[in-house]
Amino acid sequence: MIASGKGGTGKSMISVNLGLALQNSGHSTIVVDMDFCMRTLDLYLGAQNRALFDMGDVINGTCCIDKALIDFPDLSGLRLMPASQAMRDADIVPESVEKVIEELNGSAEYIILDCAPGICRMNALCMDAADYVILVVTPDYASIRDAEAVEDKLLRNGVFGRSYIVNKIMPYLVEKKCEPDYREIDERLKCGMLGMILYDDNIRASTNIGVPIVAKKDTYITQNFERISERLIAKLSVDE
Repeated sequence: MIASGKGGTGKSMISVNLGLALQNSGHSTIVVDMDFCMRTLDLYLGAQNRALFDMGDVINGTCCIDKALIDFPDLSGLRLMPASQAMRDADIVPESVEKVIEELNGSAEYIILDCAPGICRMNALCMDAADYVILVVTPDYASIRDAEAVEDKLLRNGVFGRSYIVNKIMPYLVEKKCEPDYREIDERLKCGMLGMILYDDNIRASTNIGVPIVAKKDTYITQNFERISERLIAKLSVDE
């Protein structure tokens, strides 16, 4: 489960690129957009015109899971399950979501649930289904405080396997003490850091053109995501 306290942290960008890093390393991965009504993963993967079916159609019985999954042969075989644009949280039966996630579990080694920011009913369902949670936080105090609130909710729900990623770091602002550095963030969150990602215009451009930044090999950003994926695999192996 990829979660955040507030919107704008880059959570969906991280979901797509972490998923591709895992897939590139030989681990079959499906990214699932769990942000109903506000989906973005199809845009970030350039598949907005290919999303004929979505999770809402699977839940309603309109189609099977295989028909709702979008394959990306040019991205090492990564797959996407889009969220419903029309179905509201209040209309969703928890058991139906759990059933879809259970079925997906048998289809890939890793299932990445890209959740809506904050604390909502759908996120509570994802907490129950997830084996591990990654909190995405940016170096600003509103994001940190909101991440603390989500982490407290995770702990109350008995979710102990978790880490955080700091995204959109601007070193010159840290040097000027205009944004909190990683040490302050680490003191406030109760879990350990999985990685840090610098702010880079290339990342923003990649989401706009619908090509994950990790698709471009041998860049420092790709190498960073590869290290993060390796740490995640190691943590999950220890937990098992």
